[in-house]
Amino acid sequence: MRVEFSSIIVFTGLISIAVGIILATTLSTIDRSARYWIAGALLSGVAALMRTVTPQGDHLIGVSIPNAINFLINLTFALSLRSLAQREAPHRSLLVGGVLFAAVYAALHEVFARFDWAVLEVVVNPLLQIFMASAIGYFAIQLYRERGFRFAAVLAVLQGLLVLLWSARAITGISQEKIDFAALSVVNAFIFTPLMLVGTIRLLCYVGLRLEEFVSKVERSGADGLLNTLNALALSRDNETGNHVLRTQKFVRLMADHLQARGKLDSQGIRDYPELLQSVAPLHDIGKVGIPDRILKKPGALDAAEWEIMRSHTTLGAEVIDAARTPELAKDSYVNDVLQLARQVALLHHENWDGSGYPQGLAGKQIPQAAQLMAIADAYDALRSQRVYKQSWGHEEAVADILALSGKRFDPELVQVFVAESERFREIAETYQD
Repeated sequence: MRVEFSSIIVFTGLISIAVGIILATTLSTIDRSARYWIAGALLSGVAALMRTVTPQGDHLIGVSIPNAINFLINLTFALSLRSLAQREAPHRSLLVGGVLFAAVYAALHEVFARFDWAVLEVVVNPLLQIFMASAIGYFAIQLYRERGFRFAAVLAVLQGLLVLLWSARAITGISQEKIDFAALSVVNAFIFTPLMLVGTIRLLCYVGLRLEEFVSKVERSGADGLLNTLNALALSRDNETGNHVLRTQKFVRLMADHLQARGKLDSQGIRDYPELLQSVAPLHDIGKVGIPDRILKKPGALDAAEWEIMRSHTTLGAEVIDAARTPELAKDSYVNDVLQLARQVALLHHENWDGSGYPQGLAGKQIPQAAQLMAIADAYDALRSQRVYKQSWGHEEAVADILALSGKRFDPELVQVFVAESERFREIAETYQD
């Protein structure tokens, strides 16, 4: 018996194919994520049309293969979101495995139908769809949390609706003692009509995701330009080498990634926090642009008065970064995040855990974690580097000195992170020597 909503299936199938063609012809970059989503859209259209144009009675082409294709559609959507989130995954092996699974599933579906066994159609297929819809929803939520794309949140809600609709489909089939396909056909009309419409809206969400990604890239481009300018300004007056900047960036990123893996990173609600922290690390001494040459480039030790002037580079750095926050840039949330983090690092990287630091005399958790990470990275590199007034220290000596300052100058928890990653610190220091 042909279901009453065949015209809706044809409509959604044509829309799906149209979406795939539009994406393929309008996206400026057909990357891996786009290829997966386009493939899913085209497969969705093909599966829908197969259900309606197939002669009645041809169960293999009209039901079994489309059901198997539905699995591949969901798999491509899941891989597309993973790629958009810039996550690595064994894409090729998953696709090969997915195709093999779909082929076996279609064959089993046909065998079960021959014996009037409805368990695959009524129970297994809905449960498989529920699992895949939940997985896609999970990836959408991850994408929203990590990159802030609002359409990812919309997509997660749509996936939740799909889970509810497929659950209704499963309950309808399981609740019947004997499967009445004629009755199910009528019920399906009330379940699959919203299901297919929601699926079509889901397809269109990808356009919104790519638009948001484009806007994000534009914002990042502006932030990168600002950072490059500020970094050039910082290096123009810094008596450190370019490799010092590179090393401290890598040290900070190493510890931030370690903390993030343990769920201990204080990201302050800033997205892409480890990446941004690495980017702003060179600005920790940008305030030295305001320190006179007679002090900044003095070959010997500084006297008390000179030290007071040198210590002012922290507040001067904050003032430079504040000056960069123009009204136009203030409208850009990404740039604001960059400047907020840069200001913390420049102003507070000489604060000590016991309150003996400067310029504000903060103590303990009053000191932002970003500033403390910068302090450890800067201290280790200073100890390992040769200066006109000192010889370079060995790795073990530098580690021992930082350990001795745990709870005094440095956060004890972050010192333990440093110790855990100390061999990586050694590798970075030796790889990027001056």
